[in-house]
Amino acid sequence: MTLKTKLSNLVSDFRQWRSANYTKEQIAENSCDDPSFPAWQAIEDVFEESINSVNFSTLDKDDLKHLLYLIARNWDIGSLLNWYNDNLPFHCLQNDLTEDNLLILAKAAAETEGEEYVDAKSTIAACFKKLGTLSSSAENVLLQLYYQDHEYTKRQALLSLGYFRYANITSLLEKSWMIDDQWHKISCLHIINDYLKDDALLMEYINKATIEDGDELMHYIEKLRSEKKDQ
Repeated sequence: MTLKTKLSNLVSDFRQWRSANYTKEQIAENSCDDPSFPAWQAIEDVFEESINSVNFSTLDKDDLKHLLYLIARNWDIGSLLNWYNDNLPFHCLQNDLTEDNLLILAKAAAETEGEEYVDAKSTIAACFKKLGTLSSSAENVLLQLYYQDHEYTKRQALLSLGYFRYANITSLLEKSWMIDDQWHKISCLHIINDYLKDDALLMEYINKATIEDGDELMHYIEKLRSEKKDQ
């Protein structure tokens, strides 16, 4: 059986399992308990095979969409793409993902529409922090992901760009600060404090936050103020 057929069959099996266990509304909202899918080992085996045997540039649009679909279902397990920890390899399998293959996946993600793919977009955007440096190609695809409508994808792309001190990061921070989401604002402060290490800019944004709502945002600001006092 070819890799193409294996990927297609796995996605078909996953869709059938979702249809059998969840309502159309839950599927449309992408609110299924995907980790309870019983055949994760088969997915991990095929993902490993794809990394071992092919350059993703040889995959067609359907193959890449199938990979994205499976990555999206796996986002909160993290066994296909280990996006939780910046210091660990791309995934928990035997071999690692190459930067070229990551870029191909990311470009495909940026160009693929549909709620069922959004968790792949944010996961892939977060994985860029595992690279040693940010190439112009990587920077461009992260910007594509940043300008997606989905807030969490935008946030993860912003964090990766901030991690590498993208040249126009302050402009993106200004755009992101206008988003009405306390976690997005916390990410802006995190970038300024931990990646840019710009105390003057940090105080500017802390002062902006005095008119904002959100308990978690206020707690984070208190933590930052306390740390600065102790330095």
